[in-house]
Amino acid sequence: MSNKNPKIYAPIFAAILLFLIAVGCKFFSQSKIEETKSGRLKYVETLRYGSVGTHGSKGWYVDDREFSINGRKFSPEKIDVNETIGDCEASPNETIEVLKCYSFEKSNETVFLLRMKNDKPVWTTLYQDAYIKSNGKNLGEWIDDGRGIIFKDFIYKIEPDEKSAIENLPAYPEEYFRAVSPDLKTIVFQGFCFNKSAEVSIETKKLDEKLCAESDRLYKNKVEVLWLIEGETGAIKLLELSRDKYDWLNWNQNKFEKRSDWLKFFQRQIVWEKDKDGKFQFVAPK
Repeated sequence: MSNKNPKIYAPIFAAILLFLIAVGCKFFSQSKIEETKSGRLKYVETLRYGSVGTHGSKGWYVDDREFSINGRKFSPEKIDVNETIGDCEASPNETIEVLKCYSFEKSNETVFLLRMKNDKPVWTTLYQDAYIKSNGKNLGEWIDDGRGIIFKDFIYKIEPDEKSAIENLPAYPEEYFRAVSPDLKTIVFQGFCFNKSAEVSIETKKLDEKLCAESDRLYKNKVEVLWLIEGETGAIKLLELSRDKYDWLNWNQNKFEKRSDWLKFFQRQIVWEKDKDGKFQFVAPK
């Protein structure tokens, strides 16, 4: 008869069981944290790996969202962060504490801004309209080294917290915006045959239709069209440039993984000079 006491092995079996449970939980309940930071402001998403569709497919999904300021949770008034917020991005300027967030809740397209002012958080609704109007393409593009945001009908300056109306942009900024002059007076778009959902003047529509009719020539000759739009008056000047001469006109994702990085490079290639009235004019690409 064996004189071994089974009780001796009980702690070992328990340890092994706990280890297997821990490994199993990690395997079946994978999670990760994604953070967007701007100074003291932080937007955090907790993602989990699991079922994401009705047919048993697996993938990452957002399980929780929250804001924090200096490590302390912040909840905007009258906002359910988990239900409302789609995502946030920080100003590319690290000296400015600003998060731009968007929402598609209730069939609306809404842009919020969380920023620090006098060491206090300020939450504002920057823009809202029906989602069907722009299909999520009017969420704003950073300009002026992260000190402003351009939308279809206005430019927002973080300081002094004001909006300036702009006229006659041929499309929503998300896909076609390229640059803005240092004085924020002239806006550069690129392309033609724009999304017809944007509300534009009859003259602008006819100009775009004319370019669209010439698309075979433009594609064949590798020509890119830049629109120089005067924000205050809506006046438009067109400029045709060769892709063979200026290969940076198209986003090469092998060189620039992010569109924002390509746009920064794009903008550095443009030369602006002041005219006799002190207004910046587009001179030429480098």
